[in-house]
Amino acid sequence: MRVMALYSQSKSFRLSIFLQSLFAVEAAFMLGNLLYGNISVKIAILGLAKGITLCGDHDSLPVFWMVLYWIAPVVYELILMALAVYKAVEFWRTSAGFKGFTLVKVLIQDQILYFIVVIACSLMQIITFRSSLNPAFANFLDTVGNASFLCVIGSRLLIHLKEVGERNVDGTTVVSYSLRTIC
Repeated sequence: MRVMALYSQSKSFRLSIFLQSLFAVEAAFMLGNLLYGNISVKIAILGLAKGITLCGDHDSLPVFWMVLYWIAPVVYELILMALAVYKAVEFWRTSAGFKGFTLVKVLIQDQILYFIVVIACSLMQIITFRSSLNPAFANFLDTVGNASFLCVIGSRLLIHLKEVGERNVDGTTVVSYSLRTIC
């Protein structure tokens, strides 16, 4: 959505359709991969002691399918990042280094940061599937490359954008909020 905001002045209907279609393809691909994984995995039930039962997957998916699951976001985010960088270069050329376009500058900087984090998380997940990795290192990559970091980064982007949008040209805050009491 933020990439479309960068391109809103150009009224690019075709780009909007292309990005929405690409997102739909990515979502369908990931959903299909997830469904295939849930259907094909074999569940194992293990009784440890009386009243204690564990269950889990007996055979995991082939590495090929697990890697494909993470390649879809990498491809989609690389395309979005290329569009954002292209628009950043275009703004930079026309406005002599973003002067007067503080909101656009923040939008582009945060968008590129988000894309880098998405790509890094996806690549760490792909690397985790290599069987030759040290288990401790694989667990480290799985933790650091966890997709929950994207939620934190996404919230940061929205808060940063809101803060910059409230700033006046001289750096003072334009909008102030008051908290209402519930009583």
